[in-house]
Amino acid sequence: MPQQITLQYIADFDYELRERREKLTLWNRPMETGLLAVKGVYSILVSLVRDVLFHPVCKFVLLPLIAVYIVSLHIEHPWVALVDDVEFVVEYTVWWVGLGVLSSIGMGSGLQSGMLFMYPHIIKIFIAAQTCKTLNFESETDIWFRKSPALFMCPPSNEYSGGGDVTVTYWATWFKIMPACFLQATGTVLGEIPPFFMSRQARLAAIEAQGTCYVLLLFFFSFIDSDVSLSHTLTHLLLHACIL
Repeated sequence: MPQQITLQYIADFDYELRERREKLTLWNRPMETGLLAVKGVYSILVSLVRDVLFHPVCKFVLLPLIAVYIVSLHIEHPWVALVDDVEFVVEYTVWWVGLGVLSSIGMGSGLQSGMLFMYPHIIKIFIAAQTCKTLNFESETDIWFRKSPALFMCPPSNEYSGGGDVTVTYWATWFKIMPACFLQATGTVLGEIPPFFMSRQARLAAIEAQGTCYVLLLFFFSFIDSDVSLSHTLTHLLLHACIL
């Protein structure tokens, strides 16, 4: 620690910090990089959970709805069918939106949910429509934990008879598969948001790290004469904060 803080010392210190940041990679320093990554993820998760739990929508809308739903499962009421329908809609939406998120949030290594789930779902609908000659068959429960015995089965009243309540047309078939496709596509879009913000925050953090400490030291340096050194304690705190 020099007895006198000069502009040259500040510039050398800023250069040293840049050198340390460039060497801080998973290949060169795996333990330190991994530890910083875990701390960063932990900090983000804690901040996210705190922001979600204390958000007005969560406190005054989401949590009361969850409480009402839990109570409705343990008491008798005349809205059992309505609760079941709402539960199914939530499961259906979470399933297809979740698959869309998994397909794009992996930053190039996401789950191929289209090939594994969406395309087979569409093909099953087309095969069932060609076989039953109608679109009046069950297809919405083609999700985990909701497999209906009548899934993709022809209606009993017109099995292989060529009739049906819903005629097989291009637009009718399109509307049959549209909800799942729309939700999966929505999830794909939502899955692109976290990588975008991660890249943006990394870029901003790099820009800020390059100049924050330098500007901070210059700020304190501007309030003193060049022949008067900062106190040892203040200088140590500033340098320690910049390194961390």
